[in-house]
Formats: sequence, structure tokens, C-alpha cells
Amino acid sequence: MSELTDAIRSKGYWRIDIHPVEYVVDRVPYLSLKAVLDRTVVQLRGWDFPHLDSQGRVSRGSNWLGGETDWSYYREVWRFHQSGQFVYLLAINEDWTDSYVGLASYPRLPAGFKGLGVADVLFRVTETFEFASRLSVTEAGAEEIRIEIGLRNVAGRRLYVDDPRRSPMDNVYSFDEERLESVVVVSRSDLAGRSRELALDATSEFFARFGWQPTRAMLRRQQDELRW
Repeated sequence: MSELTDAIRSKGYWRIDIHPVEYVVDRVPYLSLKAVLDRTVVQLRGWDFPHLDSQGRVSRGSNWLGGETDWSYYREVWRFHQSGQFVYLLAINEDWTDSYVGLASYPRLPAGFKGLGVADVLFRVTETFEFASRLSVTEAGAEEIRIEIGLRNVAGRRLYVDDPRRSPMDNVYSFDEERLESVVVVSRSDLAGRSRELALDATSEFFARFGWQPTRAMLRRQQDELRW
């Protein structure tokens, strides 16, 4: 475990785990791991998913590759195993805005406010399903893929509108447990044809746990702002 992993886990974070349902220890040749990631990486909103070091730096284990990012409010750690398992830890950006680097300021939240931006949730889940779709048709894929998307250290966290073009929340929508999970098993063909719809399903389930029920049409309109 690295110092960055400890830092991510000290606050709110996402844990994303994508892997074939059937475990095969050496499904992907070791020398192919980086090439698989290079051709499956998703970039729908300016920051790639997963974020790959522009200099090609990676950590190496006996059966995995890994990467870390510690810049601005981005705190991320990933590992990609020969079994086809991909695990990604990402800090919730709102918890690290004091470290923001850039020309435009990140939305400033009231002191003590534990926020979770609704657009970021939608986009993060959409990126996850799109990446899983691309991964499923590589050497790391299989007929059935398990996708686990979890939020950690989120007790008392509240949804808020992180898009300045939209009206603020009309009520308080919060979650009262430390962990929130979404787990689905999806066929390769379903991922190929319905990744965006599946992402909307999962996002709606997340928001329901906070007590918020936006219309699917509203979520789809915002999802359509992403590059495809």
C-alpha cells in the first residue's frame, strides 16, 4: 500500500472494480497489459479514465501493472491484473479542493459541507461502463463482466449541483452510511450496445439512496454532453 493510497482512503473516495466473472489467472499476457489499457482508455470530459501517465511511467508487479496520480485535486491509484481485473481508487474531488491547480476555480462549498456533485457522479459512472465495454472486447474480456462501483467514507454526504448552469438542489439529499455499492453482472453484448443506458440505471440507483429521483430524460440530456 502506498502513501497515496492511504491519503485517498483517509477521505471520501470511489472504488471501482471491473473483472470477468470467470477467473483465469493469466488471461492477459503480461507484455500485453499496457497495450490493452492504451487502446481502451476513455476520455469523455478532458481527463482520461483511467488516467495514464503521459511519460508512460507505471508500477510493476509479478502479474499486474499499476499507476498513480497526485496532482491538483486528482488523487488516483489503479491496478490492472493479468486475470483481467481492473481496480481503481479515486478521491472524491470535493474533499481536495484546497489543492486545486488551474485557471478556473473549483466550486467552493461552505465550510464543513461534505458534498458530492451530481454531474460528477453521472459522468464517473458513465466512464466506468464505457471503459468496461471497451475492456470486454480485448484479451481481458469475457462473456460476462462484473462491475462494482462503490463510494467510501460518505456518511452524512449531501448531493449538490456542480454545474453552474443549473439551478441548485430544492431540498437536502444525503446518505447516512459509510459505504454505498452498485454491483452488476453484464454480458459482453449488453455492454457493447447499452453501456450508456446501463450507466443511467446505476446512476439512478445511487441517487435514489440519497433520496433524489431525477427524471431519466434529465440525466440523459446531461450525459449527452459527454464526448463519444
